[in-house]
Amino acid sequence: MTNTTKKTNGKIKRTLTAALAAIMMMSTAATFAASAADTQAVVNMNTSTAITMAERSGAIVEVDDDLLAVKDVTSGTLFKILEETTEYGKFFTPALSGMLDLFIGGQPDPTQEKLDQINDKIDKLFDRIDKLQNDLVSTMETDLGIQSFHNVYTEFKSQTKTMRRKIEDISKDKSLTKLDKIAKIGSLAGAYSEWDIKFENVLGQLNELFENPSATANANIFDLTYRHFCGQVMFSGEAIDKAKPLCDALMQAYIAGCTTITECLSAQLYISQLPKEMQDQVDSGFKPHICLNKTDIENEIKDVNKNIAKNGKIITTTVREIVGFKGDNGKDYPVNCGYQYGSPDIFVNEMYYIPLFLGAYIELYPKYADREVTKTVYDNPYQEMYNKVFNTHRNILVNKNPKGEGYQVNDKANYKNHGDNPNCDGKYWSNMSKLTQKFYNNAISGMKIKFDDVKALAKYCSDKGISIRSLLNNVGIDTTAVPENANLVTSNAIDDSTNAAHDIFTQCYYQKTFYKGVNIDRVGAGEQKYQLLDCGWNLWKGGQEWNYAPGGSFCWI
Repeated sequence: MTNTTKKTNGKIKRTLTAALAAIMMMSTAATFAASAADTQAVVNMNTSTAITMAERSGAIVEVDDDLLAVKDVTSGTLFKILEETTEYGKFFTPALSGMLDLFIGGQPDPTQEKLDQINDKIDKLFDRIDKLQNDLVSTMETDLGIQSFHNVYTEFKSQTKTMRRKIEDISKDKSLTKLDKIAKIGSLAGAYSEWDIKFENVLGQLNELFENPSATANANIFDLTYRHFCGQVMFSGEAIDKAKPLCDALMQAYIAGCTTITECLSAQLYISQLPKEMQDQVDSGFKPHICLNKTDIENEIKDVNKNIAKNGKIITTTVREIVGFKGDNGKDYPVNCGYQYGSPDIFVNEMYYIPLFLGAYIELYPKYADREVTKTVYDNPYQEMYNKVFNTHRNILVNKNPKGEGYQVNDKANYKNHGDNPNCDGKYWSNMSKLTQKFYNNAISGMKIKFDDVKALAKYCSDKGISIRSLLNNVGIDTTAVPENANLVTSNAIDDSTNAAHDIFTQCYYQKTFYKGVNIDRVGAGEQKYQLLDCGWNLWKGGQEWNYAPGGSFCWI
């Protein structure tokens, strides 16, 4: 893991107290469970050990590019991922950054009590993850079938948790000098020749299994967990909710473990920068287990954190966008011309068009232009893996697909009342059924979910004992505008007219239009037939005619 031949780039001459290296991670995972009130205390926190030693020795560290990179990893980026993966992460980054800034600038007021608070908080993180152990075992071994991953993950957590406990004990040990406290913390990681035994082997295995935990599925741990739950649910949002607790626990344990290792290596970095006369004062029992090669330590710190440290890069991509339209009448139209996308007539395929009046429209052909887009991406694999799953759209209909594949539906449910048909005027129209069909089919032309999938969704909700609306709301599909007991449609309009009368004795004309749908509010609802139109003319009742829409609403996503 360590590249001992890497050369230092041009040195940037700066002064930094020797305490910087020691406190890079000695005061790290303080705020996993911090309250807002605790946060400011952590920002002002520094270790008396590091400060006192720096003042007594008068040591000055020359900060080169590599050490600045290490500082960047530990302060501004290492825990950035936590802001996106846990509710506790937002407390961490400003605390650590502020603490390191104090070392560069002013003279902080350190207390051992605050150091004890830090150690206590990371202990609580490990304890919290331990409480999830039974659920983690069940999911990883039984559901996901990744015994090897669970074994290595458990070993890594155990290793680093033990290391963390020892750091806490050392910081409270009053029999040790301040110098020996730092040295003993550093010795927990071992000298260069011990790193593979102490943590490299198991961390290397864990990294490999994070990226490909299953011998039968080509997926990282986050994808694998997400796909597993996709096989049980209808929407991606449900799978995200089920997968997130497990994946968050894995990430928290991984980051806490890497933090603990980095803390020990940072203590070694501190010792390696002391003058020789100060190094000679280190207890002979600790010194053989400390690497004194600054470059080796810096490289190792970066290597331990390579999968969660952020390295930004700018990429450029090209996208196509509609910049205007050409009408079938030969005229040009701007992109904001009020066009519609859908089916202006039941006999026309999906298209762009401008409606003029009933049954008339201008067909539009889009004019495209290429546009360059630049964005910053980050080369930190585990955050990218995590974000790919947990920043995915919640309204992807996967329909119990164990591959996690599906299609995105509308994020807002649209609706029409049955009586919104503009031609319902109480009179008999000979083509009223066709007009009603057009009204209905045009309305649902923007529907993204397939009819058969609506039926599967209805059965899924019925089996779970919930309404369709409650599920849609849970996955972020806005149904607030949809009237109560509206019907999520499962068919196009259905004509049920009697056509012309056959003889003088049956001078009655009936036109009826229906559709099929499922009530979105009734628990256990199944597909039913609903009437959109009742229109007719009856000679035997004095030429009576009627044209109305029964009450109700239909909706679609």
